[in-house]
Parts: sequence; C-alpha cells; structure tokens
Amino acid sequence: TRSSDLADGRPHAYPPIVFEGNVPAELQNNTMLSSLLAGHIAPSPLAPCCWLGEPVAIKEPTAARLVRASGLNLAVVGQQEETALGMLAAAALSLVVQAARGMPGAALFVLDGSPAGSRASALWQQLAAAFPSVIRHLSFRDTTSLIGQLAAEADRRLQAREFEAAGWFCIIYDLGRLRDLRKAEDDFGFARSDQPLPPSRQWANVLRDGPGVGIHTLLWCDTWSNLQRALDRQALREFGLRVAMQMSQADSSNWLDSPAASRLGLHRALLASEGEGLLEKFRPYSVPPVAWIEGLGARLQGAATPAGL
Repeated sequence: TRSSDLADGRPHAYPPIVFEGNVPAELQNNTMLSSLLAGHIAPSPLAPCCWLGEPVAIKEPTAARLVRASGLNLAVVGQQEETALGMLAAAALSLVVQAARGMPGAALFVLDGSPAGSRASALWQQLAAAFPSVIRHLSFRDTTSLIGQLAAEADRRLQAREFEAAGWFCIIYDLGRLRDLRKAEDDFGFARSDQPLPPSRQWANVLRDGPGVGIHTLLWCDTWSNLQRALDRQALREFGLRVAMQMSQADSSNWLDSPAASRLGLHRALLASEGEGLLEKFRPYSVPPVAWIEGLGARLQGAATPAGL
C-alpha cells in the first residue's frame, strides 16, 4: 500500500513533507494557517503568531509569536527586498486571519516607505483593499500622525491598565527611507516639557511600552548600518524577535550575536528569539499571489470589525 493511499484514508492526515531548498516557500501551503481558516484551531489573542516561512527541520512552520511582554517587537534585516516583502506580507496575512477567527478589534497599520509605483507599494495597497476592515495603508507622509496615534494609545492603555485590549500591529516597510523616525544626532534624551516630542522619541516610547499593552512593531530595514541610524542602543534592545537574511559576518555578529547569517544561502533566513534562546534557520515565504490574497479577502469579508480605523 502506498503512503499516499494511507494518508487518503485518514480524516486529518498531514500532507507529505517535501524539502524544496532552491525555491521560496509558499504561505498557501501553511497547514497551520489552513487549520485556522477551517476552524480546527483557535488563535491566541494575547500571543498571535506571525508565520514567516517553512522550517528546514521536521516541525511546524516557523513563526514569531507576539506575546504581550516587554521587548516583543520584530525586525527583519537584510538587503533581499523581495524576501523581506514576502515575510512581512505573510506576517500581515497571518494576523488578518487570526483577527477574523478570534481576535476582535485587531488592527494593522502599514507604514510604507517603498517608492510609489513599486511592486512593494502595489502589494501593500492590494492587501489594504482586500482587508479594508483590518489593514490601513499609509505612506511616509503619514509617519508623524501614525506614530503620534500609537504613542497616545500606548500611553492611554498603560494609564488605564488595559493589558488585554485589542492588538494593534504597526508594520514598517523599508525603515531606512523613513527619515522622520531617525534619531537626531544631537538628541541626548532631553526635551522641554512645553514642546511635543519628535516622532523619533514617540516611536521609542511605542517600542518600549507598546508590546505590554498589545501594540507591536514589525519592520524591515535593508542594512544593519541603516538600522543603527534609526535606533539607538536602548531602542534596539526592544526587538527581542530578530530575523536576518544573508549579511556580512560583522553585521551578523552585531545583530544576532552570531556570525551564522554570513553563511546563509539563497532562500534562507534566521529567526532569533531572545526570550526563548532560539536561533532557527528557515525558508522564507515568497510574496503571495494577488489572486490568492483576493480570494482570502472574499472569504473573510465582514468577519472582523476592528476599532480605531
């Protein structure tokens, strides 16, 4: 009897595992996401999963779990723009599905630093159009207003001790192009009480205080040097979930405390989780097809009605 025949006879049999090292992984093949869509499993509102790719070992798909705890923000670093776009799009879609299946009020804000007319810009607009009740697409011109809104909400939740409020997720694509978020060279941490905080300082507060009250940041930056320009040493520590694509040995050591990213090949990345002491190699998801995104949007339409949009 063939193994496929045995699998066909089982009501909940898993598909065969096939390792395809030379091509990107596809979110459409994520069995956990399929089970979530079918209602076989339920999301965890206080610790949602962002699926990023397929593992290179026999285990569940690689995921970053956004637990409500200090330092639980996610940053992807590396110059492979297409790979970064695939991972953050997969993370966004993971959150959208969980919002529809058991995270009422969840909201995604995409702060898009990509050039107008680029593939990345078109994809983020397509995602916002497919899931208008969950995703809000913003350009670099909206940086100040969005960061101000997130900072105010994080402060309000802290003051009201709303530690189980609806999840808000800020996805920042191409951080290096968002100059308003860069720390000023002459900023030594002092500010007059009668002046509003600049966006960079407000953002630092969101990174520090947000995760504990359900406001998480997920971003992509192309290089370690650009990441350092935007974030000081304290802010960098707020990213306990770190993804690295292929980079130099020095940059890998600075970002992951390991030179492992310098040995990565095509269609490979590393996920480091400080809280779990994890360093996992995986195959990142490619950019999902537009037709699949639109089909998913039609399936979930009206299932989630978040607040704040």
